[in-house]
Amino acid sequence: MSRTLTVLSVVIVVLAAIMDGQPSPLSAAQADDSSYADHPLTGVWLVNTGMDFTPTTFNADGSATFGYASNYVDPVVGLTFQGPGLAAWEPVDEQTGRFSMFQALSDADGTYVGSFTLEASATVSEDDKTFTAVGEDFGHIVIRDAVGNVLLDDMIPINVFATRIMPGEIDFPFATPTAATPAA
Repeated sequence: MSRTLTVLSVVIVVLAAIMDGQPSPLSAAQADDSSYADHPLTGVWLVNTGMDFTPTTFNADGSATFGYASNYVDPVVGLTFQGPGLAAWEPVDEQTGRFSMFQALSDADGTYVGSFTLEASATVSEDDKTFTAVGEDFGHIVIRDAVGNVLLDDMIPINVFATRIMPGEIDFPFATPTAATPAA
């Protein structure tokens, strides 16, 4: 384990030295584009995926972060830990943006077991307070194992709703009220 950390540290130092002063590929690619600050998808959202609520940020520089829950139980491999979803996005039109997201996966021991990628789009409402990806919208998912072999590559129907998070205002998108737990 310590040898792995040493090698990883050396690789990071070498990469940092090589990249010192060089623009990142993302910033270089976006240098030709104007800022996405005026696009309505830019901002912080609470996304209802149908399985959980995920805070998500679409930044004006074309990056995005999805704050998924830290773990879930996979029906095949069991307890799986997941990192944040890191993405790049771009406007498609005045209300819609599309993104490509990557997420690393590990097992309960912390061993990297693979990755999950998602390509999808989201359309913001005219009032800029909600977005949806429903109906005819599909997401392209790819799940890979630890060495990059594709385990699943599929188009899936998406039924996602989101509300914009504003100071003093966090509305849960289309949350279904549940009955209160009766007092014992």
